Amino acid sequence: MILRTADIERRDGRVVNRHYDDIYSSSDADAEVERVFLAPAGVEARMRQQDRFTIAELGFGSGRNFLAAAALAKKCGARLHFVSVEAQPIAADALLDVLQPTADHHLATELAAHYPPALAGWHQRVFDEGRIVLSLFLGDAAEFAADLRDRHRSGVDAWFLDGFAPDRNPDMWAEPLLADVAATTRNRGTVTTFTSAGRVRRALEAGGFSMRRVDQRPHKRESLAGVMADGLWPTQPPRQVHIVGAGIAGCAAARHFADAGVDVLLSDQAEGPALAASSVVAMQHARLLGDASAQADWRAAAYLYATHWNAHRPAVRRTGALQRPGPNLSPEKLFGIGQAFAGSGSWVSLGEDGDEPALWFPDAGVVDLPALCDDLIRHDRIETRFGVPSCQTDLPTIFACGAGTTALPQFSALPIRPLWGQIDIVERQPNNAEIPYARIGDGYIAPFQGGCVVGSTYEYEPWAEEIATARNLEKLHGEAVTWRSRRRGARAVASDRTPVVGPMEGVWVSSAHGSMGATSAYLSAAVLLHQIMGWIPPVTRRIQTLLDPGRFARRRRSRAR
Repeated sequence: MILRTADIERRDGRVVNRHYDDIYSSSDADAEVERVFLAPAGVEARMRQQDRFTIAELGFGSGRNFLAAAALAKKCGARLHFVSVEAQPIAADALLDVLQPTADHHLATELAAHYPPALAGWHQRVFDEGRIVLSLFLGDAAEFAADLRDRHRSGVDAWFLDGFAPDRNPDMWAEPLLADVAATTRNRGTVTTFTSAGRVRRALEAGGFSMRRVDQRPHKRESLAGVMADGLWPTQPPRQVHIVGAGIAGCAAARHFADAGVDVLLSDQAEGPALAASSVVAMQHARLLGDASAQADWRAAAYLYATHWNAHRPAVRRTGALQRPGPNLSPEKLFGIGQAFAGSGSWVSLGEDGDEPALWFPDAGVVDLPALCDDLIRHDRIETRFGVPSCQTDLPTIFACGAGTTALPQFSALPIRPLWGQIDIVERQPNNAEIPYARIGDGYIAPFQGGCVVGSTYEYEPWAEEIATARNLEKLHGEAVTWRSRRRGARAVASDRTPVVGPMEGVWVSSAHGSMGATSAYLSAAVLLHQIMGWIPPVTRRIQTLLDPGRFARRRRSRAR
């Protein structure tokens, strides 16, 4: 679902939301964050005592609270997970202007550059090499709080309640919502809020907070702060994990855990990373659906996360991609997809290519998977063991073995099979300029290393390499090229063409990414990281259910009734 963006204007130097007729912050915005939210909760001292700190917020607004908390976390050497909700997000192209002036211009610029489009659901953004994580839910605050209550097992260290004033936005301050705030708070966790409304104070006290008034003169009379007397006592997350499989799914998972401060043992029976399906060059692009299904939500979310997470990695070349109709995508369906996402942001736009509709993805690009996998596992916290059989450990274990997943006893019932594919790399004639962007339709053609990469085949049984090359070169429609090389691999594909991500039989799995591994592996890695660490997964419940390995058993039981 596409959300309505905030209707904003400036009045006397302050940014106002016209719908609520209320300001986002005072004229001394950064100082206000300190005196209302950070200082009364003693956040700085607590961050210095904790390696990880979780802040949850009602009302993301311009993101100024996030920026201030992130700056403080960096100062204290703490890792920050900032979880927030916004029903009317500020348009991404207006965010940086709204934030001016701000103390941390660099992070503000990063936030604006990677701010999610106005699509309902969870969006995650990662900064400072994984030390600062923003999990932003776009949608209803009550749904956000209930989701946090049910799926965030590690508790919240500090709550910031920063919705518009209770008399102008009463739903944000409803008693059931504030009860969920209390239910998710850690023992001795805090809550701070700009409002001093009696009904808010009483609702928080009913949830177990010991509340006090904070003098805010001369800016306003007072605000509220509280401490949770008897909150959650979360279990400790693991300090090390074992990941089996060093393709893109395993390497992406390894980097996510390492960036989160968790040691990783990465093993593979091959002699190095990316020697199976991940040995190819692939497109990082979105195969969108316009039907508002969980699958449609997943594809959009995975693509948006991938383009953010890989934005600065040298093995991912942002070329842009033009998607035209193809064998499985009629012009009418492609036009409908464009209409479904129209107005959500500049990440996708509907246009024309010749006499047919086309979708333009400015952030899509070409991924050299072997180079990317090699880059991802170069981290001090990742220990690699190659050329050895899968070793048993007592660590939490993630199996990311691609098409070999079903060879393991606990996964033998999963309907996953190999699907072979090949790409070919060619040089264009000297008088032909390099193609400026990728073209997607019947396969894809994309710029690569001064020439172009053409792919990819779908071989339910392996073809002869020359036959696969001939099929790929047909996509060039007779253009004279010099063939350079080919790469082949067997993708793992589930019967429902959806990745298998989550817990199963006491271990974890990330498999069946098919031809979308260059796009889907990263958000899948984030889902596993959050599940294992006890954090709210960065996807909606229905996406988590869509990916869940137990879905096949549930379907079998349902058919047997």
